[in-house]
Amino acid sequence: MDYFGKRFYDPDIARWISPDPDEQFFDLYAYAGNGFNPISSIDKDGRGLVGAGIAASLASAGTYNRLKGKVSQSDLMIATSFAGIFAGAIASIDVSDAFVGAFLGSIAAMSIEAVCQYYEGGKNFNSINWGSVGMNGLLAGVSAGVLQKLFSGLFGSVRTIAGTDKAIQSGGILNLSTKTFIRDFTSAGGGVLLDQSLNKLFKMFTSEREKKKEKKPDRDNPTEPQEQQQQVPEPDPPPAPAPKPTPPPVAGY
Repeated sequence: MDYFGKRFYDPDIARWISPDPDEQFFDLYAYAGNGFNPISSIDKDGRGLVGAGIAASLASAGTYNRLKGKVSQSDLMIATSFAGIFAGAIASIDVSDAFVGAFLGSIAAMSIEAVCQYYEGGKNFNSINWGSVGMNGLLAGVSAGVLQKLFSGLFGSVRTIAGTDKAIQSGGILNLSTKTFIRDFTSAGGGVLLDQSLNKLFKMFTSEREKKKEKKPDRDNPTEPQEQQQQVPEPDPPPAPAPKPTPPPVAGY
């Protein structure tokens, strides 16, 4: 048997010998749940597959929503797929349960920002502002972390009302798997949504500011309209008056 940090795995029967602690799937003993390929699905300790799916779905949805109508349909499909794969691969890293929502939201937001900047900049890697990508990830992560704390407190109240954790975990609607999924997905999704909304507002504010700057005349170097800059040609001077004729001399003198 092989030990993976959370559970023991028996390669002879291709099963974990203890149930999934997060109850993520119907079969609590199968590798990566039911129907997942061990080659294409990474689940190092039996707890990371759902988090990767959350980050991948949020990154794909955010990228699609932002690039829709800006790029071709083929580029849109490639961008959404790449953002989802990138976010899912990084999100498979095992982190503390207290920071799962913040971690997933941050990864999804950074994936969206990096991929969208690449396509909005004409498929140019130099157009990616990595500082901006990091700031978006930080904002989404902090927001998701706050939401995770709120939802953790909410589910704690639910457990108090129900009586015990066991009453909720014993096959009810709010079992441990459902609680964890709702908490992580909602907190990470809320962080990404807030980040994208603020990002959109910032771009609108910057665009309006640039438009006003273009319309506002420069007081130090005022520019007149093109019609006024053209000099009107001066009229030709009037012709000189003709000289008076000299009277002829008087005869006899």
